Amino acid sequence: SLNYSPLTRDLRTAAELLGRHVEEVCARTGQREVDIVGHSLGGLIARYYVQRLGGDHRVRTLVTLGTPHGGTAVVPGAGVHPIVRQMRGGSTLIEELRRPAPGCRTRFVSFWSELDQVMVPVETACVDHPDLDAVNVRVTG
Repeated sequence: SLNYSPLTRDLRTAAELLGRHVEEVCARTGQREVDIVGHSLGGLIARYYVQRLGGDHRVRTLVTLGTPHGGTAVVPGAGVHPIVRQMRGGSTLIEELRRPAPGCRTRFVSFWSELDQVMVPVETACVDHPDLDAVNVRVTG
């Protein structure tokens, strides 16, 4: 597992840290690829690594849980921390994730719920990108 520092002010920096961690894991285990599970902001960090930093050559499957792939209107503590503000819909980071990603090799599985009060609208937790191999799984109840 990997925890980013609470002092990290930019999601891109956290994604670079994740990339270094993945390389260390691959070197230590002798594996060429890993699977990643990320929750909320952690899923967004992993997606940025895969989609914008070339992590798709190392990440076979990325599973996200309640991750605001399309940005969200509700971000608790958004005024307090810059990295959290990047989760807002329309942020420059969310717009970067909308850019083309031809040839991305990672498979995405996004779990989302209609009861998630942080995802506004709730469908923002779905991966909706024409270049990505994505399955969105609705969890009810």
